[in-house]
Amino acid sequence: MILAAALQGDAQQWYETGSRQLDEGAFHKAAVSLEKALVQAGKDEALKGQVFRKLAYTFNASGDQERAAQNLYEAFGAFSKAGRQDDARHVLLEYGQAFYNLQDYEKAEQVFKQALSLAHAAGDTLIEVHTLRSYAAMLLEKEPPRKTDVQAAIEMYSRVADDLHYPLSCTDMGALSYAYSVLGQPGDVRYWMHKAKESCESKADRQALSFREYQVYARSGEADKALQALESVMRAENRNNDAALQSAVSRAREDYLKDQATLAREQVRSARLSRLALALLFLAILGSVVLYFMARKLATEKALAEEKALAERYLGTAEDLQNRLGAVSKQLLNAGSEKNDLLERLCEQYYIYEGSSDEKLQKNILKEVRGTIDALRNDPKTLLALEKSLNERSGGAVEQLRAQFPKFKEDDFRLYVLAASGLSSTTIATLLDKEKSVVYNRLSRLRNRIADSAAPDKARFLEILG
Repeated sequence: MILAAALQGDAQQWYETGSRQLDEGAFHKAAVSLEKALVQAGKDEALKGQVFRKLAYTFNASGDQERAAQNLYEAFGAFSKAGRQDDARHVLLEYGQAFYNLQDYEKAEQVFKQALSLAHAAGDTLIEVHTLRSYAAMLLEKEPPRKTDVQAAIEMYSRVADDLHYPLSCTDMGALSYAYSVLGQPGDVRYWMHKAKESCESKADRQALSFREYQVYARSGEADKALQALESVMRAENRNNDAALQSAVSRAREDYLKDQATLAREQVRSARLSRLALALLFLAILGSVVLYFMARKLATEKALAEEKALAERYLGTAEDLQNRLGAVSKQLLNAGSEKNDLLERLCEQYYIYEGSSDEKLQKNILKEVRGTIDALRNDPKTLLALEKSLNERSGGAVEQLRAQFPKFKEDDFRLYVLAASGLSSTTIATLLDKEKSVVYNRLSRLRNRIADSAAPDKARFLEILG
């Protein structure tokens, strides 16, 4: 547990280091740090979800959108396992947006539909709104645009604004203007473009709106205005690329110096962890040895207890048979009488040597009892003698039972004779080689069958059965 906690602490530190490097634009170093955090996160699914999501952001920022999508999927799985459904739904939306960026519209549509279903079921309005907006924008990206997709996109924006009461953004309004241009509705085109220009605040929004303007003007045949809008988009992209390049160059030396200090700290930490791991390994081995001997002791005690319980069961059965067979000893044949005498002798030996510490002697007695009971179990003369005695004492009840229940199996008559002869459930279970619960169930069914029958002597049969 101590080692797991130490590894988890290191995983958190690597995660924070990778997040900081991502914010600073050191994408390669951020990926390395986050991969280390992932290795040491172990079974902490919540932390693994966070690491996968940061890795996705890192790969996306460095232009590797396919790996970004893969890590978003892993993050979705980890958050789902951790029970963090809010995070899982958010990452699923980002997963769909990643396919949107890769222009894999078919896959993006599948993911968006799944995200909408989960968000609607959970009452997560915010995720539902963002999914609808991304889904609608994606439908408008298909070339050539289909009217069914365009109408679906308009309906999605309408649901966001009218049903979910969420304000449309500048880019949403620009997308609506383009959608109506595809449908050939110039009045709606001008209305939404005007509203979009009024609501734009950031440079990114104005850049996105310039692209929509280019699409609208190009579709309406206004070439000059379309070219002017496209040039505006290209200038904005060039400025963004130059700023990113300058930022990357200025940070190169700073990243190098920081990494030198980080490497020194990690070497010290690794040495400490190695010593800690050796100490924990020694404790684990010692604990395993102690647990092994404790387990052996418990297993030995359990085996002795089971053997004692089995011995008591067989000897109790022998004593019960001794009492019952004694009452009908005259009707047992020579083999049966010998078995009766043998049981009596065995029981006497058991009680004489009950307190003896000679385990071998006790085992020999138990072996003889088992052998005798097995012989009685397989000898039909024993059951015939019990049935004959019961028949005589009950005025021919067994013969009448056989006559009035011709469909009974021989096992049913055997069970009736044993129970009606007064043998205990333990003895019956031993002789039939069944569990006591099975004997109880069979006796219950036997009583019910007799009670529910139309046999004239059923009351007498049940009374004898007791």
